[in-house]
Amino acid sequence: MRIVLDTNIWVYAMRQEENNKHLLECVTIISNFLQTKSDDLAVDTGREILKEYADNLKDAQAFQVMLMQLRNENRIQYVDAGLPQKITKRLDSFHFHEAEDRIFLGTAYNSDKYLITDDSDYNVGDKPGNEEAYRYFTEELGMQILGPAEGADDTRKRMVRSVD
Repeated sequence: MRIVLDTNIWVYAMRQEENNKHLLECVTIISNFLQTKSDDLAVDTGREILKEYADNLKDAQAFQVMLMQLRNENRIQYVDAGLPQKITKRLDSFHFHEAEDRIFLGTAYNSDKYLITDDSDYNVGDKPGNEEAYRYFTEELGMQILGPAEGADDTRKRMVRSVD
């Protein structure tokens, strides 16, 4: 499966700050993901996701090592992030305007419709946001958008199934 991991998941996993309430969940997500060899990291063909990772994780040596591991295993898949006009119009109606969020969403939509994030724009985790947008993404577009706790649980299940 091609999985989109929002930058905030990597950041929470790499930054060992005292007030990081998602540290364990995000470390679990990354660890499970790396061990599940049937899963690939989906990024956009324009490499905007990789640029955002680099901007936010340039000092995280462990991230650099993990990204190199994914490259060496050919587990980075490049996917078009473009969205049909019908969808972009709906996003406008939800005030879902941030270019970065649209790139992550478009990449997930055009791959296997699977995104793990802790962004309130998606209304996941403990960050309440736009419930109407979340329903649209999950019910009408058929996407799986998970917060850190759900992502840790789901990636654990995926890892266990891949070993069986």
